[in-house]
Amino acid sequence: MKKIIILFFLALGSIVALAQTSGKDTVSADRLLRKAVRYRIGINCDVDTKKAANIYKHLVKRGNTKAMYELGKMYLSGDGVEKNYKAAYALFSKAAHDGYARAFGKMALMHHKGLGRPANVRNAYMLYRKAADAGVVQGYYGVGYMLYKGLGVRQDYAKAVEYLKKGADKNHAGCSFLLGTYYADGYNGSPDYDKAAEFFNKASKAGHGWTIDITKLGVLDSLKQRFSRSADHWTDVKNKIISSTKMRSIDNNTELEPLEGKWIGRVYTYDWSKTRILSQRDVRIDFEPAGDSVAVKWYENDSLITVFSPTKTAKGWKEHWLKEHHRGNKFVITDARFEKDSQRLFAYFRQFNPENSEFRKPVLAVLTKQGCNDTDNNAGGFVLKQAGFNSGGTLNMTVTADIPQTVSISLCSVFGTVVKNIGDVTLSEGDNSLSFNVPLTRGIYVVKVSGNGCTRSKTVTFKQ
Repeated sequence: MKKIIILFFLALGSIVALAQTSGKDTVSADRLLRKAVRYRIGINCDVDTKKAANIYKHLVKRGNTKAMYELGKMYLSGDGVEKNYKAAYALFSKAAHDGYARAFGKMALMHHKGLGRPANVRNAYMLYRKAADAGVVQGYYGVGYMLYKGLGVRQDYAKAVEYLKKGADKNHAGCSFLLGTYYADGYNGSPDYDKAAEFFNKASKAGHGWTIDITKLGVLDSLKQRFSRSADHWTDVKNKIISSTKMRSIDNNTELEPLEGKWIGRVYTYDWSKTRILSQRDVRIDFEPAGDSVAVKWYENDSLITVFSPTKTAKGWKEHWLKEHHRGNKFVITDARFEKDSQRLFAYFRQFNPENSEFRKPVLAVLTKQGCNDTDNNAGGFVLKQAGFNSGGTLNMTVTADIPQTVSISLCSVFGTVVKNIGDVTLSEGDNSLSFNVPLTRGIYVVKVSGNGCTRSKTVTFKQ
């Protein structure tokens, strides 16, 4: 009898425990996924992304690949959970490995944008291809985008259009937008505003940004106004003065130190295939000492636009864009190659827009040296031979002048901001030994001597 009673209570305890733990485990995965969506967007309930994340976590433990993908997205955005790129990528990778092809698109995006890992457009392209091969619309956009701009793969408009049309057929706004741009800009030979209007309308209906405003204004007329170009802007590279040095032939053998000084000229913006000039504008680019390197400063209309403080690599001059002095810049230069002949400097720059994490169209600057140069001292020029602080904190300089003249001397930060304007100094012919007491804080500065259309500079260190 005692055994029967004991067995009865054990069975009763098991029933109670089962009732308490059944919850999510006894509900179908599809129902839980639908419930998570309701919590995420607030269908018949308040928005509660934490509850949605908990449901996905439960389903992930059960091996549900869609839950892995959705939870990965939440870790990617920090929605309902603390943002965690490592966790997001691990979930996408597991889901993709288990056959959920949409996860390839998110993995590609993380490689493309450098989220939680160094940006790698080659890896991004390969992962977008896997998604596209499985019929995933984000894969169509990713492959089309990379082919369109030549990122991680050889640039090819024709192949890009093939993939973008597949995505546009599935109402992907980004695919339709790029196709609209392709036809409006005439990258297929000449602008086709009817097709551009067709795809911009599709993008607008799918909710794509500024195309909505364009359609309100009347697509065709506004597109013609926005994308019309003068004949000059569509001239092939071969017909331009820069045809003597094609962009792909520019090497990286030129060191930066011999380029110190001011360079003026014109910067040409190309389409993504680098075969047509879309626009051109005047620019001034200064090469100035900056510690152990040289800072490349980009000016337009005498306004400083951006500063490039690169290091040399096997493939050219590079700088990572996540630096303090890049904050607020319209664009950041991440890569550059330079080639100089006897008269001109050719500089190819790769520009990155930090606001939308996108690269800008390729540009080539064709420049000439402004004023005097170090290899050929013109009559009336001068040379800054030496500059430095002594132990007492006095700035000592030696300036050699060809003829008597007046120069202006200033101390700047390594990023070009004037720290102390020392003032005008009259030089006599020959060597001039100059000394100045300049109160400063410890740091690295650039002393500049300007006059007679020439600027000389040297880096100095103040240690007191």
